[in-house]
Amino acid sequence: MKALINKHIVIITFLTLLISCTFSKSNDNKENKKSPVTFGICTDVHYNVIHDATKRLKVFIDDMNRKNPDFIIQMGDFCYPDTSSDEFMSIFRSFKGDKYSVLGNHDRDNGVSWDDAIKYFEMPAAYYSFDKKDFHFVVLNGNEISDTITNYPRFISDKQLTWLNNDLDKTNKKTIVFVHQSLFDSHGVINQDTVRDILSSQHFKNGKRKVLVCFNGHSHIDAAENINGVWYVAINSMSYHWVGGEFKHKSYSENIYDRYPWIEYVCPYKDALYAFVKIDEDGTIRISGVHSTWVGASPDSLGFVSKYYKRENIVPWISDRILKQAQ
Repeated sequence: MKALINKHIVIITFLTLLISCTFSKSNDNKENKKSPVTFGICTDVHYNVIHDATKRLKVFIDDMNRKNPDFIIQMGDFCYPDTSSDEFMSIFRSFKGDKYSVLGNHDRDNGVSWDDAIKYFEMPAAYYSFDKKDFHFVVLNGNEISDTITNYPRFISDKQLTWLNNDLDKTNKKTIVFVHQSLFDSHGVINQDTVRDILSSQHFKNGKRKVLVCFNGHSHIDAAENINGVWYVAINSMSYHWVGGEFKHKSYSENIYDRYPWIEYVCPYKDALYAFVKIDEDGTIRISGVHSTWVGASPDSLGFVSKYYKRENIVPWISDRILKQAQ
């Protein structure tokens, strides 16, 4: 009888050790497996221009709280950084995870300083970087002053470029860049060639490119282009495309324009546009965007032709895309 009990004890001990080892190995595999990074992205909401900006932002935040990405980011032209925008900002801050911001050229149209804007948007600096999982993220400031642009500056200074190069040198992670103004269209950063040269010159020791993609807002278009192995993606405005005074018209009921007169100069989107982005460990970029329609007249129906952007990129949606990392 004693021998039988001892035999059972040995068997139980063996099974316990086996289960423990299997569980430990399973946990190790789970911890060692690199997971994709996800984030929600929106831009150019223009709270002080469009009458339903608060509603649009809430749609985005509610969806992101359901999807639970690693973080969200807004890429500028968000709102005036003062108490008039507090309710609007409280919606952005209601996202349950990490939140980041980019400075847009219209974010200080009310005359506040850049320092005040940085403080209001709770940014660490005008340009900065951070890590999430096995990825590195860089936020640039495209609003620096140059000798050739006197209205809204679209420039990245030598000081910032030096910082960017040093920041990229230090990381061993695949990198994603955010900037308000484009680095690939004619209405973007005026020294964009220099910035792109820095991004495309960065490689890992195995020869693969370090920078995967650069996202921008500002243009209110939907576009993507690969230049020297780096993807450049324009995220469409959450709210509208600007057509200007020559194409002034009304898309909404008359009473809205007393408080929001600038809406006469835009073609609004029916729905809030934004995107959910997933980047796999191998560098594949998956963009899931919102598709909408025009409210009232479209730019085409008004006869609008842009000086800066292709007709096919002026649309009321953000395209779904799968972008592969270049070798």
